[in-house]
Amino acid sequence: MIKKIFVVYDEEDQEHVDKIKNYASGTGKKYELIDCLALKEKLGKVDDEELKKEGWLREFLHFIQNSRKNVGFEVTDRIVLGVVLPEEKLEIIKKYINYLKEEALIERLIFGEVIGNKIAFEDGEIYINKA
Repeated sequence: MIKKIFVVYDEEDQEHVDKIKNYASGTGKKYELIDCLALKEKLGKVDDEELKKEGWLREFLHFIQNSRKNVGFEVTDRIVLGVVLPEEKLEIIKKYINYLKEEALIERLIFGEVIGNKIAFEDGEIYINKA
């Protein structure tokens, strides 16, 4: 059986990698060194912008959930959510609208003002009310 050792390094870390190789060869066991950076390049680059959008969405979802709690809604209450935010944030919401509705128990999501509790969020606000 070959044990795999995953190594993340660049050229400056070559001395450390050589130590790992020496250890691996000196044990008498079979080791395979895998360069994680090279593996990442083979698998394709990670889309940093997409990760940022997903991170923002999780932050927004967390804010909605805290807002539900702060206005006194029960955990099981379904809500109507109005959203007034910059267009780039609305695009993220539109892309993940089904996920957001399911996680926050949103009955209706409206891009604009609705009657309800107005709460400031970043460069805009949300409006939250029971459905």
